[in-house]
Amino acid sequence: MHDTPDIAAIAKLIGDHARSTILMAMMTGRALTATELARVAGVSKPTASSHLSKLVDAKLVAVEQVGRHRYFRLANHEVGTVIETLVGLAHRIGSVHVPTGPVDVAMRKARVCYDHLAGDLGVLVYDSLRQQGCVRGDGRELTLTDKGDRFADELGVDLASLEHHRRPLCLACLDWSVRRPHLAGALGAALAVALLTAPLVAILRKPPPYTGEPFKPVFAYVQAHRQPGDRVYVYSNAFEAINRYGAQYGVPPGSYVAGSCDEQSILPFLADIDRLRGTRRLWVIGSSVPDFRPARLAVGKYLRAIGVKRDSMSVPSIAPLDPVSAELFDLSDTMRLRLATAASIPFTPDTLHALCFDWVYPTATSTAALPR
Repeated sequence: MHDTPDIAAIAKLIGDHARSTILMAMMTGRALTATELARVAGVSKPTASSHLSKLVDAKLVAVEQVGRHRYFRLANHEVGTVIETLVGLAHRIGSVHVPTGPVDVAMRKARVCYDHLAGDLGVLVYDSLRQQGCVRGDGRELTLTDKGDRFADELGVDLASLEHHRRPLCLACLDWSVRRPHLAGALGAALAVALLTAPLVAILRKPPPYTGEPFKPVFAYVQAHRQPGDRVYVYSNAFEAINRYGAQYGVPPGSYVAGSCDEQSILPFLADIDRLRGTRRLWVIGSSVPDFRPARLAVGKYLRAIGVKRDSMSVPSIAPLDPVSAELFDLSDTMRLRLATAASIPFTPDTLHALCFDWVYPTATSTAALPR
């Protein structure tokens, strides 16, 4: 009978009330700490530790060290089957529920474990990576697959730099609350940074909502001071505002001259003004947003050369706009029109930026060459 398995030793271990309660608590499939198991069994932590030591020695329970914590679980499926059968024989149904991890709902949902994602969210990310075949491996150390390489690259993770670190690239870390693995290691930390900063980057890249509100006082001023026969020239950076609010301020679509949209050449802007030569009262409406500020400077210089400024109104800077303004010019002075030739209006038409800084080195360009 020397080859007969000694079930008495195992039965003796399981037969203890505290140890049987500990084993049934592990039937949930979760890894539990000695403190949690002591609470379930109704014993002190030293007593629970003693019971767990015996169960581990008998290979009924496995232990895993994660940082400062030790987690215990049933050693294998066979042990679970035995416990389940005994529970049925004892006419006991179900298993003991043990609350795990933090009580706070938000902490359980998502948090950072050192420097990588944890909680329900972290486990969800880990499960997804495994299901998609991005990582593989059965133990604590994982391998990143080719598909995982592409996934990390799409998130902007520099795998080459991570591979030079002494830290392992991919690790499975037992989650404190869910008691299932989440992704740790250098890749886990990099993914956490990428996922947590992505919403912030999206917010920063998204332009603020534009309503055209700053233009309302300008439109109202023009409406109050406008006279019969006045014409209105609108820069393209004011199109959205005037299309939205122009009609209620007496400037409906078709009643104004729409300015050019070219950001690389000053010529179309000056050509717009040339078409309006001879106008007794011309309202010029727009804002000096960075892309159009050089054009405003150049057109303003040109208007002062061929006409006389009679009135103006502006609204202080409101992001993303610089001051929004309306200026009234008289372009009917034939003497000024005659004297204002290309020689008296220096500008560099190559680029708008060059135009801003090259006034001291002007290049004469004939207005006759401008498109009509």
